[in-house]
Amino acid sequence: MNSVVRAELLKLAEGRGDLEYIFTYPETGKPIKSVKRSFAKACERAKIVGLRFYDLRHTFGTRLAEAGESIHRIAELMDHTDIQMTMRYVHAVAAGKHAAVERLVGYRENICPKIVPKAKEQAS
Repeated sequence: MNSVVRAELLKLAEGRGDLEYIFTYPETGKPIKSVKRSFAKACERAKIVGLRFYDLRHTFGTRLAEAGESIHRIAELMDHTDIQMTMRYVHAVAAGKHAAVERLVGYRENICPKIVPKAKEQAS
């Protein structure tokens, strides 16, 4: 859990007194036991069509990869023992591909001049 999620959960817990659970059924006050069913109901209320609870794992893996996290750390966080399984979750998106190719600009400007002098410098 990251700091943003933790802060939001703490806000939700404020003022709940001795109640043990944050997420309860409004009608009964009993704890919500099925995350998948509650997720489906939340999507229905928000008029989101076609999003599955399982899709969140793909998003998690993809966002970690986009943020530059290593495939090994992503596998660890997703509790995978096989990197091939993790690769199913990590989707390269256009922005990520573009950023990867753009990193070559920095390589050319910062590394190549040290190895191969520019044409002007060679002519002098």
